[in-house]
Amino acid sequence: MSASHPHREEESRPAVSVQVASVEVKPRPWVSVLLFGKPASALLDSGSQVTFVDVGCFAAADVEMKSPSVGLVALGNNSVPCVGETIAEIAHPSDPGKRFEHPVLVAEGSGYDIVLGMDFLRWYSEPSAQVGGARASVPPDLGEKSTSKEGVKGGREQTDLPPVDLSAVPEEWKPQYLELLEEFSDIWSRERFDVGTLRLQEKPYYTKIPTNRDTPVRWSQDRMLYHRRDEVKKELNAMQEGGIIKPSQSPWAAPVVLVKKPDGSIRFCLDFRRLNEVTKWDFFLLPHIQETLDRLAGSSVFSALDYTSGYHQILLDPDDAEKTAFITPFGLFEFVRMPFGLVNAPAIFQRAMSMDLREVFLLVRVAGLKLRLEKAQIGKVEVEYLGHTVSARGVRPSKKNTEKVKNWPTPTDRARLRTFVFLCNYYHSFVSGFAWIAHPLNELFRPFDEKGQLRPFIWTAEADAAFQELRRRLTEPPVLCFPNMHTPFIVKPNACDVSIGGVLVQLKDGKERVVAYASRRLQGAELNYGMPEKEALAGLFCCRQWRHYLLGSSVFLRVIHTDHKPNLAMEKNKLANKRVEKWALELQEYGLQFLYKEGKSHTDADAVSRMPMPAEHSVDTGAPFCRHCSRPVDRGSAERPGFKAAIAGATGNALPMQAALPFLEKVRSSVPSDPAVRDVYEYLKTGTLPTEGNRMKAVMVQESLFELRDGLLYRYVGETEQLYVPTHLRETVMVMHHDHPMGGHIAGRRLAERLLREFWWPGLQKNVGEWVEKCRPCQERRAAAPQRTPHTLPIPTRPFQVVGIDVKGPLPLTKRGNRFVLVVTCALTR
Repeated sequence: MSASHPHREEESRPAVSVQVASVEVKPRPWVSVLLFGKPASALLDSGSQVTFVDVGCFAAADVEMKSPSVGLVALGNNSVPCVGETIAEIAHPSDPGKRFEHPVLVAEGSGYDIVLGMDFLRWYSEPSAQVGGARASVPPDLGEKSTSKEGVKGGREQTDLPPVDLSAVPEEWKPQYLELLEEFSDIWSRERFDVGTLRLQEKPYYTKIPTNRDTPVRWSQDRMLYHRRDEVKKELNAMQEGGIIKPSQSPWAAPVVLVKKPDGSIRFCLDFRRLNEVTKWDFFLLPHIQETLDRLAGSSVFSALDYTSGYHQILLDPDDAEKTAFITPFGLFEFVRMPFGLVNAPAIFQRAMSMDLREVFLLVRVAGLKLRLEKAQIGKVEVEYLGHTVSARGVRPSKKNTEKVKNWPTPTDRARLRTFVFLCNYYHSFVSGFAWIAHPLNELFRPFDEKGQLRPFIWTAEADAAFQELRRRLTEPPVLCFPNMHTPFIVKPNACDVSIGGVLVQLKDGKERVVAYASRRLQGAELNYGMPEKEALAGLFCCRQWRHYLLGSSVFLRVIHTDHKPNLAMEKNKLANKRVEKWALELQEYGLQFLYKEGKSHTDADAVSRMPMPAEHSVDTGAPFCRHCSRPVDRGSAERPGFKAAIAGATGNALPMQAALPFLEKVRSSVPSDPAVRDVYEYLKTGTLPTEGNRMKAVMVQESLFELRDGLLYRYVGETEQLYVPTHLRETVMVMHHDHPMGGHIAGRRLAERLLREFWWPGLQKNVGEWVEKCRPCQERRAAAPQRTPHTLPIPTRPFQVVGIDVKGPLPLTKRGNRFVLVVTCALTR
C-alpha cells in the first residue's frame, strides 16, 4: 500500500515512541493499540509513507479535523478517498496512561481501523512483528538499513551506516567508536533530506515568524534561464518528497536566487530581504568563537559533528508558513520547515542547540535531530571548526581558506577588494600588524576624497604590496596556543609614538607560546603623552583586553614584562603623575608583578605596537565602512532621528519649523534633476543603471551610501542621518543656520558640525568656510582689538591694599545648601 501523494508535511511532525510487543499472524502484520482511548487494530505497512485512520474511528473521537492535502490514498489495487487530516492519540494496551500524538490522514472505506506507515514506524525504538512463526524487526528507517542473509544476529539488525573516516582513530579505540556509532545508528541521515524533527518534551517544536505588519510583502520572479529550469524543477521535487516544502496559495512571495557552485551545479537560494525587514528580531547571543576555541585547551583528540540541513530540522508554525512562500516558474511553494535566509534562523537554531560523545548523541536522539555521518570528524588529532584548524598544539587558520587567499586574483574593483579584505579580517588575530599592512587597501574603500569628490578605483603600488604581504602572512600563519588557566600568564606591553600594543604568552615546555596579540592606535590627547605615560597606558590596555584571562585566575603569579624601567614604580605607587597613578590603582585589581626586560629581548611586543591594530572605538565618518572591521556600517532597523524632529529643536537646529515642510518639498522636487546624484537616485528608484561605464561604476559605489525614502535621499554615517541637499538649495541651508537670527552667526567649524548632524553634500565643510569668510557681520565683529598700553597693577605697600576676587564652583551641595566658594587673594601676601 502506498500514498499517491505522500503527506510529507505531517510526516515531519511525529512525536511517538510506542513499543510494539507482538503481532499476531494474519494476512498482513497487525498490532493491538489504543486509538483515541479505545481499542483498535493497527496494520503495519512498511510500503506506506503515511499513516491514516478510518473515518469511523475518527467519528467516535471528539477531535478537530482540517482539510486534507491529498485527495486519494492508494490501498492495494484500489484507491480510497481522503476526507481530512487530524492528530491521533495512540497508546499501547500495556501502558494506556502513556499517550502520544501523531499526525494522520482520515480515509473513508479503507477497511482498517488505522494503518501505521513508515512515518510512524521510524520512531519505534525496537518494534518487531511475528509473521509465519519467524520474528522480524521493523527498523527505525526501513529501506535504509539492511538485514544480513543469515538473519538477525543477537536480536539486532546489521545496519548499513554511511561512510565515516576513522583513519585517525588509534586501532585500540576503533571498536569502541564503531560500537558507539552502531548504537546510535538512528541519529545518522541516509540521504540528503533525511532530516529529523526537533522535539521538546516529546512534542514537535514549531517556530514562529513574528512580523510587525499584517500586509504581505511580495516580489515578482525574474525570468529564469531556460537551461536552469530542469535543475530547479529537480530541486523542487526533491524538497517536496523530503517534506521540506509544499504547494502554496500564500499572498506572500519571495524570489528564487540561483548561485553557481564551483563544480558548475547550482545552489537553490531565496531572497527573504523584504520579509526580514518586517520581522521582529530574535536577539539571542551566539557563542563567541574565541571562547569556544578556548574551551578546547588540554584536549588532544577532537570530534566535529554536522547536522543534516540543520535549519530544516525545525518545523514552522502552520500559521506562519505562508510567509516563507516563494515563486518559481512551476508555481508558488511554501516551507513546512525553517528555511535558510530568515533573519532569526541563526538565533532559533543556536537556542535549540544550547561533552562527551555519548552525551551528545543522547541529546541529539532525545531532541529528534539527525547528523551527517559523512561530514563527521570523529576521534581525530586535528579537526576543521568554524574556519579554523584545531589540534593539541593550538589554533591556526583553516588550510582551505588560506589556499583561497593564496590563489586570490588581484582585485579590479571595490566589491572584489571588499570580499578579500573581509576574508583576511576574519583571521586578523593571526597577523601581527594586520591594520598597518591593510591600510593601503582600506584607503581604496573610501569612495570620496577629503573634498567630497568621487574618487576612482586605482590599484596603486602600495595597495599591491599590501595585497601580496597579506597573502604571504596568511599562507604561513602562526599557531596560537590554547590558554591554560592553571599556568601563569605573561603580559608584554609596549608603546611607540603613535600606537600601543602587547602580547599575551604562557610558558609551555620551557618555551613562551603566544596566546593572543592586541594593539591599537593612540587617539587625540594620547598622542601628546610622554613615553612613560604611553608605556603605562599600554599595560593598562593589555590588561583590559585580556581581563577575562587575568582577573580571577587561580594562578597567583601574573607577570608584566616591560622594557621601560619607570613602569616598575607603578607597582609601588611611587608616581608623581596623577593620571598614571589612577591607572596604577586599576592595575592593582589584577594582582600583577612587574619585571624589567631589556628592549632587545622585547621584540615581539615592539613589533605589535609598531604595527598597530585600529582603535577599538575609532569611526571614519568619511567612509561607509567601519575602520575597525572593514564591514559596511550597520544601518539597523530602528527609526533614525528625523529631519523634522531636528528642526523642532531636538538638536539645536536653527531652521524654523514653519520653513521645514516647504523646504522638504523643494528638496524632493529638486533631487531627481540634481546632476550630482541624478544617476544614483534613478537607480534606487527604478533599479536602472546608466549605460556609460564610468557613470555605472560611480552609481555602484554610491548606492551603498544612500537610501531613498519618500522621495528624499538620505546618507548614513553611523547613527547619524543626513539629508542630501541639492546644489541650488545649499545656500538656503547656510542662510537659515548662519545668517538667520536663530543661527547666531556661529563660526565656520561649529556651523559645519551643526549642519552635518542633519544635512550632507559633497564639499560641505569647504562651502561653509567660504560662506563664513564672505559674511560681512562676521568680518566686522572680527576686527582687530585696538592698540593700547598694557595694563599693569600697582605694586601694593600694605596687606589687602590690592585684592583679587573670584568664585569657585559649582561644588557638591553642603549641609547649609551652598555650592560656591568666594575666593579673595591679597596681592601682597598671597
